Amino acid sequence: MRKLDFSESFLHYIWQNQLYSFNDIYTIEGESIEVVRPGILNHDAGPDFSNAKIKIGDKIWVGNVEIHKNSTDWFHHNHHLDKAYNNVILHVVYQCDIKDKSERKNFLPTLELSNRISPSLVDNYANLANSLDEIPCINQLQKVKSIYITNMLYKVGVLRIQNKTEELKELFAFTNNSFEETLYLILAKAFGGKLNGDAFVRLCKSIPKKQLMKFGNDSFKLEALLFGFAGLIPEHHIEDYPVALQKEYVFQSKKIKLNRSANILWKFSRMRPSSFPTIRISQFCNLLVSNTSLSNEIFAAQSVHELKSFLKCTASSFWETHYTFSNESKKLVKTLGDQSMNTIIINAIVPFLFFYGQQENYPEQKEKALKFLEQLEAEKNRVTRKWNNWGVPFHSAFETQAVLSLEKNYCSKKKCTSCYIGHQILSSK
Repeated sequence: MRKLDFSESFLHYIWQNQLYSFNDIYTIEGESIEVVRPGILNHDAGPDFSNAKIKIGDKIWVGNVEIHKNSTDWFHHNHHLDKAYNNVILHVVYQCDIKDKSERKNFLPTLELSNRISPSLVDNYANLANSLDEIPCINQLQKVKSIYITNMLYKVGVLRIQNKTEELKELFAFTNNSFEETLYLILAKAFGGKLNGDAFVRLCKSIPKKQLMKFGNDSFKLEALLFGFAGLIPEHHIEDYPVALQKEYVFQSKKIKLNRSANILWKFSRMRPSSFPTIRISQFCNLLVSNTSLSNEIFAAQSVHELKSFLKCTASSFWETHYTFSNESKKLVKTLGDQSMNTIIINAIVPFLFFYGQQENYPEQKEKALKFLEQLEAEKNRVTRKWNNWGVPFHSAFETQAVLSLEKNYCSKKKCTSCYIGHQILSSK
Protein backbone atom coordinates (compact mmCIF):
# COMPACT_ATOMS: atom_id res chain seq x y z
CA MET A 1 0.00 0.00 0.00
CA ARG A 2 1.28 3.46 -0.89
CA LYS A 3 2.09 6.08 1.68
CA LEU A 4 -1.12 8.10 1.92
CA ASP A 5 -1.02 11.79 1.11
CA PHE A 6 -4.59 13.02 0.96
CA SER A 7 -7.02 15.82 1.66
CA GLU A 8 -9.71 15.58 4.31
CA SER A 9 -12.26 15.30 1.51
CA PHE A 10 -10.98 11.73 0.99
CA LEU A 11 -11.83 10.91 4.60
CA HIS A 12 -15.22 12.61 4.14
CA TYR A 13 -15.78 10.32 1.16
CA ILE A 14 -14.82 7.23 3.16
CA TRP A 15 -17.05 8.18 6.09
CA GLN A 16 -20.02 9.24 3.94
CA ASN A 17 -19.94 5.96 2.02
CA GLN A 18 -18.82 3.89 5.01
CA LEU A 19 -15.85 2.45 3.09
CA TYR A 20 -13.87 1.05 6.01
CA SER A 21 -13.76 -2.21 7.93
CA PHE A 22 -16.60 -2.61 10.43
CA ASN A 23 -15.10 -5.57 12.25
CA ASP A 24 -14.73 -4.91 15.98
CA ILE A 25 -14.60 -1.11 15.85
CA TYR A 26 -13.75 0.72 19.06
CA THR A 27 -12.80 4.19 20.16
CA ILE A 28 -9.11 4.73 20.95
CA GLU A 29 -10.11 4.24 24.61
CA GLY A 30 -11.72 0.87 23.93
CA GLU A 31 -15.45 1.61 23.83
CA SER A 32 -17.40 -0.25 21.17
CA ILE A 33 -18.87 1.76 18.26
CA GLU A 34 -21.90 1.08 16.09
CA VAL A 35 -22.64 3.59 13.33
CA VAL A 36 -26.41 3.70 12.98
CA ARG A 37 -26.38 6.75 10.70
CA PRO A 38 -23.18 8.50 9.46
CA GLY A 39 -24.91 11.88 9.12
CA ILE A 40 -25.26 14.45 6.37
CA LEU A 41 -22.18 16.06 4.81
CA ASN A 42 -22.01 19.76 5.64
CA HIS A 43 -20.67 22.02 2.87
CA ASP A 44 -20.74 25.15 5.05
CA ALA A 45 -18.95 26.20 8.23
CA GLY A 46 -19.21 23.94 11.26
CA PRO A 47 -18.76 20.20 11.90
CA ASP A 48 -18.29 17.98 8.84
CA PHE A 49 -21.38 15.77 9.31
CA SER A 50 -24.63 16.65 11.03
CA ASN A 51 -27.50 14.54 12.41
CA ALA A 52 -25.41 11.40 12.87
CA LYS A 53 -26.64 8.58 15.11
CA ILE A 54 -23.96 6.48 16.77
CA LYS A 55 -23.96 3.94 19.58
CA ILE A 56 -20.87 4.29 21.77
CA GLY A 57 -20.62 1.69 24.49
CA ASP A 58 -24.18 1.14 25.71
CA LYS A 59 -25.44 4.67 24.86
CA ILE A 60 -26.91 6.00 21.62
CA TRP A 61 -25.88 9.53 20.67
CA VAL A 62 -27.36 11.87 18.06
CA GLY A 63 -25.27 14.83 16.93
CA ASN A 64 -22.34 15.87 14.75
CA VAL A 65 -19.19 14.11 13.52
CA GLU A 66 -15.91 15.91 12.87
CA ILE A 67 -13.20 14.42 10.67
CA HIS A 68 -9.45 15.15 10.59
CA LYS A 69 -6.23 13.57 9.41
CA ASN A 70 -4.78 13.69 12.93
CA SER A 71 -6.46 13.88 16.30
CA THR A 72 -4.45 16.99 17.28
CA ASP A 73 -6.01 18.88 14.36
CA TRP A 74 -8.99 19.42 16.68
CA PHE A 75 -6.83 21.86 18.62
CA HIS A 76 -4.89 23.19 15.65
CA HIS A 77 -8.22 24.27 14.12
CA ASN A 78 -9.37 25.76 17.47
CA HIS A 79 -12.52 23.65 17.58
CA HIS A 80 -12.14 23.40 21.36
CA LEU A 81 -12.84 27.16 21.51
CA ASP A 82 -15.79 27.13 19.09
CA LYS A 83 -19.31 26.55 20.49
CA ALA A 84 -20.42 25.28 17.08
CA TYR A 85 -18.51 22.09 17.88
CA ASN A 86 -20.05 21.46 21.30
CA ASN A 87 -22.47 18.91 19.84
CA VAL A 88 -19.80 16.71 18.22
CA ILE A 89 -20.37 13.13 19.39
CA LEU A 90 -17.51 11.42 17.53
CA HIS A 91 -14.12 12.52 16.26
CA VAL A 92 -13.04 10.44 13.24
CA VAL A 93 -9.33 10.60 12.37
CA TYR A 94 -6.95 8.84 10.03
CA GLN A 95 -4.45 8.45 12.83
CA CYS A 96 -4.25 9.29 16.50
CA ASP A 97 -1.02 11.21 16.93
CA ILE A 98 -1.22 11.55 20.71
CA LYS A 99 0.94 8.87 22.25
CA ASP A 100 0.34 9.75 25.92
CA LYS A 101 -2.69 7.68 26.97
CA SER A 102 -3.37 9.97 29.93
CA GLU A 103 -3.95 12.85 27.52
CA ARG A 104 -6.34 10.80 25.41
CA LYS A 105 -8.82 10.62 28.30
CA ASN A 106 -9.53 14.33 27.86
CA PHE A 107 -10.50 13.82 24.20
CA LEU A 108 -13.84 13.27 22.58
CA PRO A 109 -14.65 9.66 21.67
CA THR A 110 -12.28 9.10 18.74
CA LEU A 111 -12.31 6.52 15.94
CA GLU A 112 -9.01 5.84 14.14
CA LEU A 113 -9.26 4.63 10.52
CA SER A 114 -5.62 4.11 9.51
CA ASN A 115 -5.84 0.30 9.64
CA ARG A 116 -9.41 0.03 8.42
CA ILE A 117 -9.14 1.42 4.88
CA SER A 118 -8.65 -1.00 1.99
CA PRO A 119 -5.18 -0.79 0.40
CA SER A 120 -6.77 -0.89 -3.08
CA LEU A 121 -8.92 2.12 -2.19
CA VAL A 122 -5.84 4.01 -1.05
CA ASP A 123 -3.92 3.06 -4.21
CA ASN A 124 -6.83 4.06 -6.46
CA TYR A 125 -7.11 7.39 -4.69
CA ALA A 126 -3.36 7.97 -4.97
CA ASN A 127 -3.50 7.29 -8.72
CA LEU A 128 -6.12 10.00 -9.13
CA ALA A 129 -4.65 12.47 -6.66
CA ASN A 130 -1.14 12.21 -8.12
CA SER A 131 -2.17 12.16 -11.77
CA LEU A 132 -0.57 14.85 -13.93
CA ASP A 133 -3.23 14.48 -16.64
CA GLU A 134 -5.82 17.21 -17.18
CA ILE A 135 -8.46 14.58 -16.47
CA PRO A 136 -7.11 12.49 -13.56
CA CYS A 137 -9.10 9.38 -14.50
CA ILE A 138 -8.62 9.54 -18.27
CA ASN A 139 -6.43 6.41 -18.42
CA GLN A 140 -8.92 4.47 -16.31
CA LEU A 141 -12.17 5.41 -18.01
CA GLN A 142 -12.28 2.02 -19.71
CA LYS A 143 -12.93 0.50 -16.26
CA VAL A 144 -16.16 2.46 -15.90
CA LYS A 145 -19.49 1.24 -17.25
CA SER A 146 -21.12 3.72 -19.62
CA ILE A 147 -24.18 4.06 -17.38
CA TYR A 148 -22.09 5.81 -14.70
CA ILE A 149 -20.58 8.20 -17.25
CA THR A 150 -24.05 8.94 -18.63
CA ASN A 151 -25.47 9.57 -15.16
CA MET A 152 -22.63 11.91 -14.24
CA LEU A 153 -22.98 13.85 -17.49
CA TYR A 154 -26.70 14.24 -16.82
CA LYS A 155 -26.02 15.52 -13.31
CA VAL A 156 -23.44 18.13 -14.36
CA GLY A 157 -25.40 19.02 -17.52
CA VAL A 158 -28.43 20.04 -15.48
CA LEU A 159 -26.13 21.76 -12.98
CA ARG A 160 -24.63 23.85 -15.80
CA ILE A 161 -28.07 25.06 -16.86
CA GLN A 162 -29.01 25.84 -13.26
CA ASN A 163 -25.82 27.89 -12.89
CA LYS A 164 -26.72 29.88 -15.98
CA THR A 165 -30.11 30.72 -14.49
CA GLU A 166 -28.34 32.60 -11.67
CA GLU A 167 -27.55 35.41 -14.11
CA LEU A 168 -31.15 35.37 -15.27
CA LYS A 169 -32.30 35.99 -11.70
CA GLU A 170 -30.35 39.25 -11.71
CA LEU A 171 -31.74 40.29 -15.09
CA PHE A 172 -35.25 39.33 -13.98
CA ALA A 173 -34.96 41.59 -10.93
CA PHE A 174 -33.55 44.42 -13.08
CA THR A 175 -36.58 44.22 -15.41
CA ASN A 176 -39.07 44.24 -12.51
CA ASN A 177 -39.83 40.56 -13.05
CA SER A 178 -40.64 40.83 -16.75
CA PHE A 179 -40.00 37.59 -18.64
CA GLU A 180 -40.17 39.39 -21.99
CA GLU A 181 -37.57 41.99 -21.03
CA THR A 182 -35.37 39.32 -19.42
CA LEU A 183 -35.42 37.28 -22.62
CA TYR A 184 -34.61 40.44 -24.58
CA LEU A 185 -31.50 40.99 -22.45
CA ILE A 186 -30.25 37.41 -22.42
CA LEU A 187 -30.71 37.18 -26.19
CA ALA A 188 -28.76 40.42 -26.54
CA LYS A 189 -25.90 38.94 -24.54
CA ALA A 190 -25.90 35.82 -26.71
CA PHE A 191 -25.84 37.93 -29.87
CA GLY A 192 -22.80 39.73 -28.48
CA GLY A 193 -20.94 36.49 -27.84
CA LYS A 194 -18.02 36.04 -25.45
CA LEU A 195 -16.28 39.29 -26.37
CA ASN A 196 -19.23 41.69 -26.69
CA GLY A 197 -21.93 40.01 -24.60
CA ASP A 198 -21.60 42.35 -21.62
CA ALA A 199 -21.48 45.41 -23.89
CA PHE A 200 -24.64 44.23 -25.64
CA VAL A 201 -26.43 43.86 -22.28
CA ARG A 202 -25.38 47.39 -21.24
CA LEU A 203 -26.73 48.71 -24.52
CA CYS A 204 -30.09 46.97 -24.20
CA LYS A 205 -30.45 47.92 -20.53
CA SER A 206 -30.33 51.53 -21.76
CA ILE A 207 -33.23 50.91 -24.15
CA PRO A 208 -35.98 48.63 -22.80
CA LYS A 209 -37.66 46.45 -25.39
CA LYS A 210 -41.05 48.00 -24.71
CA GLN A 211 -39.53 51.34 -25.73
CA LEU A 212 -38.14 49.96 -28.97
CA MET A 213 -41.42 48.29 -29.83
CA LYS A 214 -43.13 51.70 -30.02
CA PHE A 215 -41.55 51.87 -33.47
CA GLY A 216 -43.29 48.64 -34.48
CA ASN A 217 -41.80 47.18 -37.64
CA ASP A 218 -39.62 50.17 -38.55
CA SER A 219 -36.22 48.51 -38.50
CA PHE A 220 -34.43 51.72 -39.53
CA LYS A 221 -35.56 53.54 -36.38
CA LEU A 222 -34.56 50.58 -34.25
CA GLU A 223 -31.11 50.53 -35.84
CA ALA A 224 -30.75 54.29 -35.40
CA LEU A 225 -31.44 53.99 -31.67
CA LEU A 226 -29.33 50.94 -31.03
CA PHE A 227 -26.35 52.06 -33.10
CA GLY A 228 -26.64 55.56 -31.61
CA PHE A 229 -26.83 54.35 -28.01
CA ALA A 230 -23.97 51.96 -28.79
CA GLY A 231 -21.83 54.93 -29.82
CA LEU A 232 -20.96 53.27 -33.12
CA ILE A 233 -22.31 55.81 -35.63
CA PRO A 234 -19.40 57.92 -36.96
CA GLU A 235 -19.90 61.67 -36.51
CA HIS A 236 -18.66 62.52 -39.98
CA HIS A 237 -19.60 60.28 -42.86
CA ILE A 238 -20.47 60.77 -46.51
CA GLU A 239 -22.57 57.67 -47.14
CA ASP A 240 -26.33 58.09 -46.96
CA TYR A 241 -27.10 55.32 -44.50
CA PRO A 242 -24.84 56.42 -41.60
CA VAL A 243 -25.77 60.06 -42.12
CA ALA A 244 -29.48 59.20 -41.98
CA LEU A 245 -28.92 56.99 -38.91
CA GLN A 246 -27.23 59.84 -37.06
CA LYS A 247 -30.05 62.28 -37.83
CA GLU A 248 -32.71 59.78 -36.78
CA TYR A 249 -30.83 58.90 -33.60
CA VAL A 250 -30.48 62.57 -32.55
CA PHE A 251 -34.19 63.18 -33.21
CA GLN A 252 -35.50 60.04 -31.46
CA SER A 253 -33.15 60.20 -28.48
CA LYS A 254 -34.38 63.71 -27.67
CA LYS A 255 -37.95 62.59 -28.13
CA ILE A 256 -37.89 59.53 -25.89
CA LYS A 257 -35.49 61.02 -23.30
CA LEU A 258 -33.46 57.93 -22.44
CA ASN A 259 -30.03 58.03 -20.82
CA ARG A 260 -27.29 56.50 -22.93
CA SER A 261 -24.72 54.25 -21.24
CA ALA A 262 -21.48 56.14 -21.62
CA ASN A 263 -18.36 54.62 -23.15
CA ILE A 264 -19.52 51.15 -24.07
CA LEU A 265 -16.39 49.31 -25.15
CA TRP A 266 -16.90 47.28 -28.32
CA LYS A 267 -14.34 44.73 -29.47
CA PHE A 268 -13.64 43.96 -33.12
CA SER A 269 -10.31 42.15 -32.89
CA ARG A 270 -9.87 38.38 -32.53
CA MET A 271 -13.22 37.56 -34.12
CA ARG A 272 -14.68 36.81 -37.50
CA PRO A 273 -16.04 39.88 -39.32
CA SER A 274 -19.48 38.20 -39.48
CA SER A 275 -19.55 38.44 -35.65
CA PHE A 276 -18.65 42.14 -35.48
CA PRO A 277 -21.00 44.07 -33.16
CA THR A 278 -22.14 46.18 -36.13
CA ILE A 279 -23.47 43.09 -37.91
CA ARG A 280 -24.94 41.60 -34.75
CA ILE A 281 -26.80 44.81 -33.82
CA SER A 282 -28.42 44.99 -37.25
CA GLN A 283 -29.38 41.31 -37.10
CA PHE A 284 -30.79 41.79 -33.59
CA CYS A 285 -32.96 44.65 -34.85
CA ASN A 286 -34.26 42.39 -37.60
CA LEU A 287 -35.14 39.75 -34.98
CA LEU A 288 -37.06 42.31 -32.90
CA VAL A 289 -38.99 43.65 -35.89
CA SER A 290 -39.92 40.13 -37.01
CA ASN A 291 -41.16 39.02 -33.57
CA THR A 292 -43.20 41.44 -31.48
CA SER A 293 -43.30 38.96 -28.59
CA LEU A 294 -40.03 37.09 -28.14
CA SER A 295 -41.24 34.94 -25.25
CA ASN A 296 -44.43 33.80 -27.00
CA GLU A 297 -42.34 32.54 -29.91
CA ILE A 298 -40.03 30.65 -27.56
CA PHE A 299 -42.88 29.11 -25.56
CA ALA A 300 -44.65 28.01 -28.75
CA ALA A 301 -41.60 26.33 -30.31
CA GLN A 302 -41.59 22.56 -30.05
CA SER A 303 -38.35 21.76 -31.84
CA VAL A 304 -34.92 23.14 -32.58
CA HIS A 305 -36.04 23.57 -36.19
CA GLU A 306 -38.78 25.97 -35.04
CA LEU A 307 -36.31 27.84 -32.84
CA LYS A 308 -33.97 28.32 -35.80
CA SER A 309 -36.85 29.65 -37.90
CA PHE A 310 -37.42 32.20 -35.14
CA LEU A 311 -33.72 33.12 -35.00
CA LYS A 312 -33.22 33.43 -38.74
CA CYS A 313 -32.46 37.11 -39.06
CA THR A 314 -30.54 39.20 -41.58
CA ALA A 315 -28.60 42.45 -41.31
CA SER A 316 -30.00 45.38 -43.31
CA SER A 317 -28.91 46.05 -46.91
CA PHE A 318 -26.09 48.50 -46.02
CA TRP A 319 -24.27 45.64 -44.30
CA GLU A 320 -24.30 43.52 -47.43
CA THR A 321 -21.24 45.52 -48.53
CA HIS A 322 -19.88 46.47 -45.10
CA TYR A 323 -18.66 44.91 -41.86
CA THR A 324 -17.98 48.32 -40.29
CA PHE A 325 -19.22 51.81 -41.11
CA SER A 326 -15.80 52.76 -42.49
CA ASN A 327 -14.81 50.09 -44.98
CA GLU A 328 -16.62 48.50 -47.90
CA SER A 329 -16.38 44.76 -48.50
CA LYS A 330 -17.39 42.17 -51.04
CA LYS A 331 -21.17 41.90 -51.27
CA LEU A 332 -22.61 39.21 -49.01
CA VAL A 333 -26.01 38.88 -47.34
CA LYS A 334 -25.30 38.75 -43.58
CA THR A 335 -27.74 36.14 -42.23
CA LEU A 336 -27.19 34.62 -38.80
CA GLY A 337 -25.38 31.31 -39.35
CA ASP A 338 -26.42 27.89 -38.13
CA GLN A 339 -23.53 27.63 -35.66
CA SER A 340 -24.38 31.06 -34.23
CA MET A 341 -28.01 30.01 -33.83
CA ASN A 342 -26.88 26.88 -31.96
CA THR A 343 -24.82 29.03 -29.60
CA ILE A 344 -27.74 31.39 -28.95
CA ILE A 345 -30.06 28.46 -28.23
CA ILE A 346 -27.52 26.97 -25.80
CA ASN A 347 -26.62 30.19 -23.97
CA ALA A 348 -29.91 32.11 -24.04
CA ILE A 349 -33.03 30.17 -24.98
CA VAL A 350 -32.37 26.97 -23.03
CA PRO A 351 -31.45 28.79 -19.77
CA PHE A 352 -34.44 31.12 -20.21
CA LEU A 353 -36.91 28.25 -20.61
CA PHE A 354 -35.39 26.44 -17.62
CA PHE A 355 -35.55 29.63 -15.56
CA TYR A 356 -39.17 30.26 -16.58
CA GLY A 357 -40.06 26.71 -15.56
CA GLN A 358 -38.43 27.25 -12.17
CA GLN A 359 -40.11 30.59 -11.50
CA GLU A 360 -43.59 29.61 -12.67
CA ASN A 361 -43.44 25.97 -11.54
CA TYR A 362 -43.82 24.64 -15.09
CA PRO A 363 -41.68 21.49 -15.17
CA GLU A 364 -42.66 20.89 -18.79
CA GLN A 365 -40.74 24.02 -19.80
CA LYS A 366 -37.65 22.74 -17.99
CA GLU A 367 -38.01 19.41 -19.78
CA LYS A 368 -38.39 21.20 -23.09
CA ALA A 369 -35.18 23.13 -22.43
CA LEU A 370 -33.31 19.84 -21.91
CA LYS A 371 -34.97 18.37 -25.01
CA PHE A 372 -33.72 21.26 -27.15
CA LEU A 373 -30.16 20.65 -25.96
CA GLU A 374 -30.48 16.96 -26.77
CA GLN A 375 -31.74 17.81 -30.28
CA LEU A 376 -28.76 20.05 -31.02
CA GLU A 377 -25.68 18.45 -32.52
CA ALA A 378 -22.60 18.02 -30.35
CA GLU A 379 -20.37 21.08 -30.18
CA LYS A 380 -16.85 21.04 -31.55
CA ASN A 381 -14.31 22.90 -29.46
CA ARG A 382 -10.96 22.39 -27.75
CA VAL A 383 -12.46 20.48 -24.82
CA THR A 384 -14.76 18.20 -26.81
CA ARG A 385 -12.04 17.39 -29.34
CA LYS A 386 -9.73 16.45 -26.48
CA TRP A 387 -12.28 14.02 -25.04
CA ASN A 388 -12.99 12.65 -28.52
CA ASN A 389 -9.28 11.89 -28.88
CA TRP A 390 -9.48 9.99 -25.61
CA GLY A 391 -12.23 7.81 -27.07
CA VAL A 392 -15.26 9.52 -25.53
CA PRO A 393 -17.95 10.26 -28.17
CA PHE A 394 -20.64 12.93 -27.79
CA HIS A 395 -24.04 12.74 -29.42
CA SER A 396 -25.67 16.07 -28.51
CA ALA A 397 -25.07 19.58 -27.21
CA PHE A 398 -26.38 18.45 -23.84
CA GLU A 399 -23.44 16.06 -23.52
CA THR A 400 -20.86 18.58 -24.71
CA GLN A 401 -22.21 21.23 -22.34
CA ALA A 402 -22.10 18.63 -19.58
CA VAL A 403 -18.47 17.72 -20.20
CA LEU A 404 -17.50 21.41 -20.02
CA SER A 405 -19.09 21.53 -16.58
CA LEU A 406 -17.52 18.21 -15.56
CA GLU A 407 -14.02 19.33 -16.49
CA LYS A 408 -14.37 22.79 -14.92
CA ASN A 409 -16.09 21.85 -11.66
CA TYR A 410 -14.75 18.36 -10.99
CA CYS A 411 -11.76 17.24 -13.08
CA SER A 412 -9.67 20.42 -12.84
CA LYS A 413 -10.28 20.53 -9.08
CA LYS A 414 -9.69 16.78 -8.66
CA LYS A 415 -13.06 16.36 -6.95
CA CYS A 416 -13.02 12.69 -7.87
CA THR A 417 -14.67 11.65 -4.60
CA SER A 418 -17.77 13.69 -5.54
CA CYS A 419 -18.01 12.19 -9.04
CA TYR A 420 -19.90 9.03 -10.02
CA ILE A 421 -17.08 8.15 -12.41
CA GLY A 422 -14.44 8.71 -9.74
CA HIS A 423 -16.44 6.61 -7.28
CA GLN A 424 -16.40 3.65 -9.66
CA ILE A 425 -12.65 3.94 -10.16
CA LEU A 426 -11.97 4.33 -6.43
CA SER A 427 -14.03 1.29 -5.57
CA SER A 428 -12.51 -0.95 -8.28
CA LYS A 429 -10.23 -3.79 -7.17
